[in-house]
Amino acid sequence: MNARHFRTFARYNAWANARLYAACGALSEAAYLAERPVFFGSIHRTLNHVLVGDRLWLGRITGVPAGIPTLDTELFPDRDALRAAREAEDARIIGLVDGYDDARLLAAEVAHLKTEVITQLCRWSRCRDDRDLLMALRTVDELVAIEDDRA
Repeated sequence: MNARHFRTFARYNAWANARLYAACGALSEAAYLAERPVFFGSIHRTLNHVLVGDRLWLGRITGVPAGIPTLDTELFPDRDALRAAREAEDARIIGLVDGYDDARLLAAEVAHLKTEVITQLCRWSRCRDDRDLLMALRTVDELVAIEDDRA
């Protein structure tokens, strides 16, 4: 994949979110906030969660933590504020991806994969303290070195 693909994905994401929020905007307030048998309990809380996820991932990619404590954090209590934040986040994603060339996107992908591998190693080995985390980091660095040698 190259930078052009990611630029296309970012724009598609913004387009899809605009359509989703337009559909949700047609709902009554009661229907929009109604308790539902979904993971986050309502359409509003589910849309909040999607924004939380995007902010957390962008924080990992950019190296600037999002400062969001939990996946069910309600960032915005009303739909208008949430929609405005979604539009701003989509613009941020597009701006970020537009600033990347193929090499920078590869570096971001490697950073993402390292985060995923560390998370899985810590779950697997039940990291209990900083020594366990350092061991997981060394393991990841060894895996990356092996892949670099293969390339």
